[in-house]
Formats: sequence, C-alpha cells, structure tokens
Amino acid sequence: MTAVSHSQAATEPGRIAAPGRCLAVLMTGAAMMQAATMAVSTAGTLMFAAAFGDRWGGIPGTAGVLGVAAGVLALTRLMGHIGRRRGLVVAYGVATVGAGLAVAGAFTDPALVVPGLFLLGGGNAGSQLARYVGAELYPAARKGFVVGAVVWAGTIGAVGGPATLAVTASVEGRLGLPPLTGAFLFAVLAAAAAGAVTLGLHGPTSPPSGRARRSTIGPLFARPRVRVVLIALIVAQVVMVALMVAAPLQVHHHGHGLAAVGMVISVHVLGMYALAPLTGLPHRPVRQRSSAHRQPPGRGRVRRRPGRLGAPDWPAVRGQPVPAGLRLEPVHGGRQRAAGERGAGAGSASHPRGGRRRRTCPRGDSSVTTFVLIHGAGDTGWAWHLVACGLRARGHEVVAPDLPADDEAADLTTYADAVVAAVDGRRNAVVVGHSFGAFTAPLVADRLAADVLVLVAGMIPTPGERPADWWANVGHQHAVQEQAARDGGLTGHDDPYVSFYHDVPGPLAEEALRRERAHPSEAATAMPWPLSGWPDVPTKFILCTQDRCFPPELFRQLVPPRLGIVPDEIEAGHCAALSRPVELASLLLGYAARPTASSSGTPL
Repeated sequence: MTAVSHSQAATEPGRIAAPGRCLAVLMTGAAMMQAATMAVSTAGTLMFAAAFGDRWGGIPGTAGVLGVAAGVLALTRLMGHIGRRRGLVVAYGVATVGAGLAVAGAFTDPALVVPGLFLLGGGNAGSQLARYVGAELYPAARKGFVVGAVVWAGTIGAVGGPATLAVTASVEGRLGLPPLTGAFLFAVLAAAAAGAVTLGLHGPTSPPSGRARRSTIGPLFARPRVRVVLIALIVAQVVMVALMVAAPLQVHHHGHGLAAVGMVISVHVLGMYALAPLTGLPHRPVRQRSSAHRQPPGRGRVRRRPGRLGAPDWPAVRGQPVPAGLRLEPVHGGRQRAAGERGAGAGSASHPRGGRRRRTCPRGDSSVTTFVLIHGAGDTGWAWHLVACGLRARGHEVVAPDLPADDEAADLTTYADAVVAAVDGRRNAVVVGHSFGAFTAPLVADRLAADVLVLVAGMIPTPGERPADWWANVGHQHAVQEQAARDGGLTGHDDPYVSFYHDVPGPLAEEALRRERAHPSEAATAMPWPLSGWPDVPTKFILCTQDRCFPPELFRQLVPPRLGIVPDEIEAGHCAALSRPVELASLLLGYAARPTASSSGTPL
C-alpha cells in the first residue's frame, strides 16, 4: 500500500488540515459568503434602480457576476502559489473590502455599489472554488457528495441572505442609517467571518517554495461535449441573473416590502440548489463495456479503463475474448500468450553484461510465466488481487505472498526467504516489487534467476544502503515540498485517502486500510541492502505520474543514474495495482513477452 506508514509520510508547507474538519470549514465559509453575496446583490439592484432607473437596475448584479468570473481565474492561479487555505482567506478578504465599498456608496454615491459588487463577486469566487478544494481531499467515490455538500451549505447561506433584508432594514431604521445600508453592513460582517473561519485552520502561513504549474485548457474546449456544457452554463447564468434582477424590482413596484422581496429571492435560490447533495449519489464506479483500450504512443503512458470497484474488465477464464489493447502472440507448443501492445516498453536499455545464469525448475510449462508480486510497506498480497486476476486470466501463474509482519526480528533476507518459499520452484519468473517491496524484489530476482525484474514506484536501493537512510539519500523531502507547492499541498498529505488512495475507488481504499499491518520491521529498515550490485536481470521501472508519495520528478531524476534506464510511465497514483490494474497488468504482460536485456546495476 505505502512506502512507509502514514505517520512517516513527508510533510509539506501550507497543507490544509484533516479532510473532515476542512469540509466543515469550507461549508461554513461558503454559507457565510453566499449569504453576503445574495443580500448585497438584491439590495444593490433596488438601490441602483431607485437612483438611476429600472433600466440600470441590473448593473450591480452584472458587476458581481463579472467579478466572480475574474476572481475564479485569478484565485486559481494564486492558490497555485500560496496554497488553498491562504487563497480562500485572500478571496474572503477581497469580498469584505467590496462590501465595505458598497457601504460607502450607500452613504455617498450609489455608483460605488458597482465596483463594490465587482470586488464582492471576486471574493465570492472563493466559495465557488471551495467545493473543488473539498473534492481534492476525498477519494473518487466521495467527491460528488463533497461537492454537493459545499454547494448545499452555500445554498443555505444564499437562502438566508435575502431573508435578512427585513431585519437589517429595521435595524438601519432605528439607527437612522440610509436605506439598504444594513444589508451592506451585514455583508461586511459575513464576509469577514468567512475569512476568519478559514484562517483558523492549522498549518504554516509562509508561502510554499517552488513555482506554480501552468495548465492548458485549449484541449478541453476542443471537445464537443465540453463546448455544449459551456454554452448551457452561459445560457443558464444569463437567465438566472435576469430573473434575480427582475424579480425584486417587480415585487417592490407592486408595493411589497423587503420581507417579500427577500422571500422571493430565497425561494428562487432554494429551487436552484436544493438537490445539490444528491449529486454525490450516482457517483459510483461502473463497469464499462467499451472495447477501446489502447495504449497511446510514447513513454509508456497508459489510459485508464475503469471497471466495477476497480476490477479489470477482463474474461475470468481462458477461451473468452481478449480485450482490445492486448494481442495474442504465438509461443512454444503452438499455444498463445497475451502481450502488451508496446511490448517491453520505451524504458528499455542495453544490458551492460553479456550472459545471465539460468536455473531449470521442475515445475511449470515453459510457455507460462510466474509473476511474483511483492507488496509494499503496511500491505499484504491482497493489494495485487486485481492485477493477479488479469494475469491468471491469460493462463499465467501468480504468487503474491504476505510478507512477515509484527515481527521485529524479520529483516530483508527474511522477506526474500518468504517469497522464494512461496514460489516453490516455479520457473519463468517475473518479479515485481512495489514501493518498499523494491528492497526485497532484487534479492528474490537474483536468487530465482528471474526473466525480468519490475519495480512499480519502487524505492531503488544501492549496495549497503539502509532503507531508513534512503529518504534523505534521494532528497525525498525536498521533492515532496516542491511538488506540494505545485499541487496545493496534496503531495505528502497526512490523510492516506489524499496521498495514497486519491484515485482508488472508495470501497477498495477502505479495505486496503483495514488490512494495514506492521510491516516492515525496524530490523528490516536498519539492515544495509545486502547485494554488491544490481542483479543480472533485465530491469524495468514503472513511474506513477499521479503519485503523491513519491513525486514523479523524483523518479525521473533517480531512475537513470541508479538503474541506467528511462522509466515507463503510467497515469496512476501510488497504489496503481488498485487504481489501474488493467493498465499495470498490460505492462507486466508486455515485459514478460519480450524480456530484452536491460541495466543490471553498473550505474550503482
């Protein structure tokens, strides 16, 4: 599951607190900000129409909408530099200033309401983005619910904001303030409260190091479906703003007071967002029956083809159709075996040594590969069960043992002994080590004279290197801090659902955490790696491009000097065997079909 226990995960600057508390804060801030926005928008329309005529009554609302649009663009970029928490605090601070400017307009010149509403809208962008900040902290199965929860909290505030108009009017009457001033003062307090609540989150306040990563949205708009959705959103926003401008004016002109105006706007907002929490209910991983499963060219990147609960959408027994993206190649005896479309992958390099020793084992057909799958820290062989399903469906054998746990005397040699014993003489081995399992996998590959050695997000050891020293030796903490600065604190996050299981279906992530064990032992982490060099086995490395435990750039820099190869890449988080089992199994099948020579450790 992990390279180390979750408590050992590296920390990073500007990180938001635990997801549960964070969600509560995000909901509170969104509710307060929406209450301020709706109250000021309604009051601004009435004030501007009274001062300049009904035809100009929509100007403040338009300014607020434009402010939201500009604020979202600016705030998204700002968050990439200063983090999510600080970005939201800045947004709510801007909203407070905007509401204050509207107060000044009520006392002096009503025209000031327009820039005030623009700034308030810019600050309201924080409440709009808060739903996505919350979604980032939860696994895929709960993202829809989290987005709906924050939207619903904002709806409560938006419904309550206009309802305060009658109360604030009564207060301003007692204090002798200009009409509608109370609504603007309420907005100042609500926006400031939203910022104060968000500021109360724990975490460092200094800006993270590194530069924000720029993203391109051109390819997104090139998709026809995205353009259709964008047009629908624009039309819906135009209709919504028009109704929210016309409704209070019409109600007011028919002799109704602010209480009636507030009630109409509140009902309107409630109708728009009342069902928002239901958006999370249909968000469940479903089995896709499409046959499209092709690996794109270049550097071994693979596209996800999700299955139900992350399970490979593969036939359960031999003789059924092979999924697209895998082809059958003839092997010994006229039988067929499945091979990945890219074969050995782009990460191959020439083996600097000529021959390799071979051992003939009494067990197994020469056409059948034995995949020896070694799990990472805290995990069990269960972590490979989805990948094993796909490999066995191709007629191959799979050995995925549980390494010793809760045994402080067990060391790296003990782990290798356990794996070799589980293999029990099977031949044609492809040894795969995940994460911390990379310290054990080379020992096993060396003893079995394996056909191929594969590391998946593996901690590549050097002779005599202790696992406990590996982190500092490779600059892991610095790499995590740099990546956290780019992704807003997601990399290295304390919550395993964020750092390890962000792309794993919820039920699988929960089961993996339930199975967590005390592995490795202190003896294993303190033991110098026993080999004098990398084993004489063709070696492959699979880099996970969405890994929040080991930043991808860390391995892009580490793999070439330590292994003498370029890693293949797969679009997955750290636990690729659970989030991308089909793609991972495809790569393993390709390596087994074409075990070309590769680096054997000279760079070490």
